[in-house]
Amino acid sequence: MATSLMSMQVKIENDARPQLQALGLSLENFPEEFRQIGEYLTEFFAGPVFSSQGGEIGESWPGLSADYAKWKQAMFPGQIVLERSGAMRTNFVDEPENQKVTVRNLSDYFGYHQTGTSKMPKRVMMKLDQKRREKISEIFTKGIQRKIDQAVAHGRP
Repeated sequence: MATSLMSMQVKIENDARPQLQALGLSLENFPEEFRQIGEYLTEFFAGPVFSSQGGEIGESWPGLSADYAKWKQAMFPGQIVLERSGAMRTNFVDEPENQKVTVRNLSDYFGYHQTGTSKMPKRVMMKLDQKRREKISEIFTKGIQRKIDQAVAHGRP
């Protein structure tokens, strides 16, 4: 299965656009904000989501089947659901651009776990819940304010 992607594109509401353009601001260029968002999300998915086994995003992971749990305990004692080597947890990457960021996991088997299969339950690792949406909004609000401050400092109206 191909690596799973989560892409985000942020749209500035039409009512704010004329006001920002009047300041001579570029609304098409937010590389720093997308870099921050990508870094935040990759750390969040690899950290709190894994540690809480999906609970942090309201998607608690189902337990292992009895037979698999017994085998895993013998082969990989103490490892949580979805962890054996730790590769999937550490394979989250972000690819920021000027107008978007792509966050994905490079593990070939990630998609099977994220969406589930006929033989394996879904265990969501990447999800934008309300708290993450608020954090993304906060990052963009600060970025827009930074652009406004720069415009004012350079004598724009």
